[in-house]
Amino acid sequence: MITRLGHVCLTCRNLKKTKYFYTKILKLKVSHVFKTKKNGVYGYIFAAGKTTSIEVFKKPNPKKRFNRFKHLCFHVKALKPVTTLFQKKQIKSTITIGKTDEIPQC
Repeated sequence: MITRLGHVCLTCRNLKKTKYFYTKILKLKVSHVFKTKKNGVYGYIFAAGKTTSIEVFKKPNPKKRFNRFKHLCFHVKALKPVTTLFQKKQIKSTITIGKTDEIPQC
């Protein structure tokens, strides 16, 4: 069912320091920049190998305690078996289209 890990999504308090860590220390490349309508940067996708990436978004309220982990994304051969399994296990799911890659997601 699962073919590979697609990406890991994290949040951070300081986007500038986070970008420095991933690009200068770990030597990952920025593959996408998330920008607001006014051109403010609120996140990055860092390429971590041929098909895997790390998404990092700035947390809107950095003073509150928060969980840095948001979600994992797995690539699957087909969505139908996954949604069928979720229905059987009574797990709610919705199929959407990815904002940056336009790939169906569950």
